[in-house]
Amino acid sequence: MAVVRIHERQTFENIKEFKSTVSAYEKNQAKKRRFYKVLINKKTGAIRFEKERQDKQDLEDQDIQTLYLYVHNPETVVSEPAFKVVSENSHSFDLNSLNKKAEIVVRETLYVLNVKSKEFHNEKERVEDFVLENLDEFSLSMDQEEVLKTLAYKGAVTRSQAEDLLEEKEVGSYLIRDLDHLEDSVRHCFNVENCINCRGYIITVKSQHDKICEYLVYNNGGWEVYNDDLDYQQQFSTFSELIKTIPSATLPLK
Repeated sequence: MAVVRIHERQTFENIKEFKSTVSAYEKNQAKKRRFYKVLINKKTGAIRFEKERQDKQDLEDQDIQTLYLYVHNPETVVSEPAFKVVSENSHSFDLNSLNKKAEIVVRETLYVLNVKSKEFHNEKERVEDFVLENLDEFSLSMDQEEVLKTLAYKGAVTRSQAEDLLEEKEVGSYLIRDLDHLEDSVRHCFNVENCINCRGYIITVKSQHDKICEYLVYNNGGWEVYNDDLDYQQQFSTFSELIKTIPSATLPLK
């Protein structure tokens, strides 16, 4: 079976928590749809599965939202993903309503579960038992730690905020920021079309004549600058090597 790369440590923790919960539920083969009640931290994306008795403090925490993880065997409803998050009335839940960090974690959690579900072909089992059987099939990638540790990484800042930060800086100054919704949708489409799971960032650079240039970069086993033409993509083993190829990016913003 193929190993699925995970970029967020919290995603891996969510999957371990899910396995712990699933193992405690009775395996009812006749049940074609399952709803697992979950508590999602709207800031971190941490997912906890509600047990019979839940800490009262958890339920009163304003950062915690009660939702459901809806699961069905792929053969049951072909047009839907096997795993998705829904509201208490079973309606679709907009993940954009979460904090950006939490949205990334929850989307990745669902993504890796659904990728593994595509290998499921035994309708007499539950898809969640199959997907979670061997956690070694989920590989935690720490490639992005090189980015997160650099002083140039500024997190979830907007294009406008990035320009303000670079306004009085020298030509060649650059910062690294999280993807905006538009760029994140491009990354998501790239993931779906290529059946991969990659993490992306934006490099914002101050060039000559106060011009601001931006580059969408992602890690798919190696670092690349996004380019529509796959024949002209160059991959680098480290983020430091990639940065050296970005025009004018010579001074990391501290």
